[in-house]
Amino acid sequence: MFTALLRLYRCVRPFVPARIRARMITQFAHFRARAMGKFATAVLTVGYNGTLLVPSQDMSVGWNLADSGAWDEDRIEFLKSRVRPESEVLIVGAHVGALLVPLAKVAARVVGIEPNPETFHLLEMNVKLNGLTNVELCNFAAGDRSGEVDFLVAEANSGASRLRFSHVSDLTGWDASSWAPTTPSKLRVPMRSLDDAFSGRTFDLVIMDIEGAEFAALSGMAGVLRRAETLQVEILPLYLKTIAMTGTVEAVKRLGSGFGSAIFMFPEGKSVELPNVQFDQLAMEIDRIGGGDVIFLRRPSNAGAA
Repeated sequence: MFTALLRLYRCVRPFVPARIRARMITQFAHFRARAMGKFATAVLTVGYNGTLLVPSQDMSVGWNLADSGAWDEDRIEFLKSRVRPESEVLIVGAHVGALLVPLAKVAARVVGIEPNPETFHLLEMNVKLNGLTNVELCNFAAGDRSGEVDFLVAEANSGASRLRFSHVSDLTGWDASSWAPTTPSKLRVPMRSLDDAFSGRTFDLVIMDIEGAEFAALSGMAGVLRRAETLQVEILPLYLKTIAMTGTVEAVKRLGSGFGSAIFMFPEGKSVELPNVQFDQLAMEIDRIGGGDVIFLRRPSNAGAA
């Protein structure tokens, strides 16, 4: 019954006011957690992404893994094609490991960074559940300095949890898919510059998905990026405007500095590669769609459109 109701909700979601959507999805999350029992903090899923424990209230990555057995297959398959047996991968914002686990199975070594202590605990267990011995995990936020920082915890979409920024509302960027219009939980978490944490280390592939904190992290990882062959980052114009206080064109050019081309992955699974001289066009496409995953390549792949 729960599954049927959720699928019905997803059909009518575009026609429901945002405030009502937020309350509905949060109620779904609470109902799911209560149905499993108050001591059931996680659900075990087995599928394409591996054997993963996910938060019991998570209605995004967690629900998709439990319902369909897969999350983000197109992006993972493309990233796996960029990984060689000797590759080292850095994932900034590893969450529960839905991306980390598949990549660790084809790379020499993977480093995962996850600041949320509860999510990090699940990530540690998921690495063990999948028998991975080539993974290094770090429980801190990536930033422009070392110290501590405020962190906001999203209830119904744990992957949307993010750093707190004093110049924007705590609810910025959290719509019906992630958080009801109430006060979120706040934590203090450690923060480190990645150039300090990984001084002199080379990662062939760097992946960033840290919900608007990308530019804070960029200020502390110039060396890491300079040595990377590939950078994959989620670009969301709303976060660029409100948190980074920059435009999409400027952001794409800064992120892509030194890279030869970029591949934009459309939500429906298609992709297009553009040379660095066309990054303005890439930014316009990101604005048109409202955001998406971009993969910057040091050397163009000549893959064209897929």
